[in-house]
Amino acid sequence: MVRGKPVDGQRQARYDLGSFFQYESDKVLKRVVTDDDVQGEFPRLELYGDLNDAFGGGLPRGLTTFYGEGGSGKSKICREIATSVAGSHGDKGPVVYVGAEAITDIPQHKNIIGLKYTENKPKYNKAVDEVLGFCQEQQPTLLVIDSATKLFSKTDKAVEEADVRSALSQIEERTEGHLATIATSEVRGSPGWEYPAGGQAVAHACAMLVRMRRHEATSEREARELGESIGTITWTMSIEKDRENQADTAHLFKPEYTRRGLKLSKWESDTDVDQ
Repeated sequence: MVRGKPVDGQRQARYDLGSFFQYESDKVLKRVVTDDDVQGEFPRLELYGDLNDAFGGGLPRGLTTFYGEGGSGKSKICREIATSVAGSHGDKGPVVYVGAEAITDIPQHKNIIGLKYTENKPKYNKAVDEVLGFCQEQQPTLLVIDSATKLFSKTDKAVEEADVRSALSQIEERTEGHLATIATSEVRGSPGWEYPAGGQAVAHACAMLVRMRRHEATSEREARELGESIGTITWTMSIEKDRENQADTAHLFKPEYTRRGLKLSKWESDTDVDQ
């Protein structure tokens, strides 16, 4: 069934919108959405425990962006996710981990293939082709790019934001529905108006957007809201967007790394805490 088709007898009179020289009816008709196109489930890459619950059953098949300041825990949580996926889904394919900041960020695991991009980085369009081409050959279950800001920053332009935006848009478009992908990113903007490197277009394009923060309680009020003592460092994670509306976007989480994996405790304060 074609959606939007008017009921017989209710069609309005034809109107004229002008001439369109590049319009080809057959090509556009192939794009018409039917009910079959929008029914069915959206499979995710299953994680474990608290992570799986927070992400609404796992990672979307497409681009998930973790963004935040340096030291906010982006690489750490990526290593945790990559290692857990390599252990639980290793029979289905490897994990490809692109290290563009430090080679020591790449986890050591028999099912993780590390790609070193800390030196001699190609320009963004070649980097996209190299990484996705390698994934085409290896058929991984998960791709991690740590970080997209560093990997796609080699440019002749004064500002590399356009290259980061273009690269991540291509990655989202080509992996959506096929390959779960995580990219870490620096934060841009100002308090109250923050977004990942590449601008708001990156936030809109990705399937899931996750904000990582590093807090330090400097007053009794902040310590009370953080549930910590003054001077204690606390890390938090919040899922700001999930295109499929499965993830828990209503809470902040405190990551705690244990021998059994990552534990996420929900933020109990009703008051936002400044960075």
